[in-house]
Amino acid sequence: MNKPISPCRQQCQLVGDLCRGCGRTLQEIANWSVLSEAARNKVMDALAGRLTTHACPDCGEPSFCAMKTGEPAEGCWCMSLPPGSGNAAPAARDPCLCRRCLARRRAGA
Repeated sequence: MNKPISPCRQQCQLVGDLCRGCGRTLQEIANWSVLSEAARNKVMDALAGRLTTHACPDCGEPSFCAMKTGEPAEGCWCMSLPPGSGNAAPAARDPCLCRRCLARRRAGA
């Protein structure tokens, strides 16, 4: 069995529930080996900016919000974060931050 391709950069540093190295949530990291190839590709596309719905208001880089594509809130990566994690509330009109900017904010950088 082949090991699933991973965005891991071997620079693991959790900031709350986000890895500062690869940008995945703790839930995505824990479930990576059991995610379907399509689900892994979707996460990797979002991390790489190939799957985007808006520009991050902090850095201007591509960011992805599943809710903006009409998916239920449970389908968005930010919904796996604990409440008060610093990202925009799902009902907010402003676009949410990208994973890297959110990790930097949470780390106080």
